[in-house]
Amino acid sequence: MSACFSPSLEQVSSVLDSVCDPARSLLSIAEEMGTPVHALCAWLNLPEIVERIEQMAQGIARRVRLVAASQMSLVLDTARAIVAGVARDEALLAAQPPDPKTLALRRASRQVGLGAMRLLVRLSTFDPRSAPARQKVAARQGGSGLAPSRPDSDRPNPDRASAAQSSSEPGATSFSNSLAPIQY
Repeated sequence: MSACFSPSLEQVSSVLDSVCDPARSLLSIAEEMGTPVHALCAWLNLPEIVERIEQMAQGIARRVRLVAASQMSLVLDTARAIVAGVARDEALLAAQPPDPKTLALRRASRQVGLGAMRLLVRLSTFDPRSAPARQKVAARQGGSGLAPSRPDSDRPNPDRASAAQSSSEPGATSFSNSLAPIQY
């Protein structure tokens, strides 16, 4: 095996396709190309290859955003169905005598409903032209912009949890500040 990896122009596309294949390891690609892994890694870090990989990554991300955007009506319909289902469940479970199982079912149902409601709110303000704004905000805050950020109202709040636990009604809890508190 050669310690220097220099594929032909015809092989470059094949190697990059193999690197994008989630079922392939760098070791298997290097073995197929007859080069050590460290030589393949060094080649992958050459400026012209990094630029091609970055172009591929941007194209892939653009396609994923397009596919996701084309499914928005399905996402919206599903979220609406979840909210309607939670309302039906709430009506059914509210008629039952309060017991730990019923309270647990109501709590779980409300959590699912709350997630669907948050999604609906986010979708109602979605603007694909402002999608890269998250990366700009993350850069200003010193983050990478890769992980979705959660607003503080979505973060667990020990004060809210302890207030719910100290309530006089067993199993009482409240939800996000953006919705009216629901106690049971």
